[in-house]
Amino acid sequence: MPTASLPTVDSTHTDSLCTTTPADNNQGIAGEQVPYTLARDNVITLILAVCFVAMVVSVARSRRFISRQMRNFFHTQSRRTTILSETSTEIAFQVFLMVLTCLTVALVLYFYTDEYVTDLSAASDVSHQAIVHYFLLLTLFLAFKLLLYRLTNWVFFTRTAGIIWMKSQLLLWALAGIVLYPVMLLVVYFHLQTTVAVTAVAGIVVIVETLSFYRSYLLFFKEKRFPLQNVLYLCTLEVVPLLLLYKSMVEINGNLSVNILNTL
Repeated sequence: MPTASLPTVDSTHTDSLCTTTPADNNQGIAGEQVPYTLARDNVITLILAVCFVAMVVSVARSRRFISRQMRNFFHTQSRRTTILSETSTEIAFQVFLMVLTCLTVALVLYFYTDEYVTDLSAASDVSHQAIVHYFLLLTLFLAFKLLLYRLTNWVFFTRTAGIIWMKSQLLLWALAGIVLYPVMLLVVYFHLQTTVAVTAVAGIVVIVETLSFYRSYLLFFKEKRFPLQNVLYLCTLEVVPLLLLYKSMVEINGNLSVNILNTL
C-alpha cells in the first residue's frame, strides 16, 4: 500500500514572519548640523540681558541729568554760568552707555563683516573673537577722541567751554547707545536685514556729527564769526579718527580671515 509522502521543507526558504533579521547598526539618517548664530549663543544672550537691566536702572536714576543736558544743548551758556558737577551715579550712567554704544556698533560690524566680507559664523570661537576685537577697537576709538578733545580745547579754548563740550559729546554718545540697542536686538533675534542695521548706525553717526558741528559752533566760533575754523576743528577731530578706525577694521578683518582658515 503506497504511503503518502510528506512535503519537504526547503531549507533555503524561510518565512518572513518567523525569521528575524540582524539589527542594522546604522539606523537613521544623519542630519545636517545647525549653523552657529548669535541668537543661540548663551554668552551673547547673557550680555544683552545684563545690558538691558543696567540700562533701565541707569536711565531711571539719571533722568534729571538727561533733561538738564538736553535743555542746555541748543543754546549758548554764559561764561559766568556755574558748571554743575555730576554725581557718581550720573558718571556711571555716562560710562555705561558709552560701553553700550561700543557693544551695539561692534555687533552691527560683526553682522556686516559676516555677510559681506568673510564668514565669521563658521565657529563660535571666531565669532566671539571678532566681537571682542571690534568692541575694544571702538572703545579705544572713543578714548582717543576724548583725548584729542581735551588737548585741543586746553590749548585753544577756555576751560569752561572745554568742559561743556566734553559733556555734550558724552550725552550724544550715551543717547546713541540707547537708540541703537533696540536695533541690535532686532538684528540678533529677529533677523533684521544687515543693510537696515548698517543704515541705522550710519544715520545715527550723521546725526551725532551734525549736532557736534552745531554745538562746537555755539561754544567756540559763534562770536568769532569765522565758520571755516569750525570746519577745520571737526575735520581734525572727527574725520581723521574715522579714517584710522577704518584702517584698523581692515587689519582686524584680515587677521580674522586667517584665523578662520586655520580653524577649517
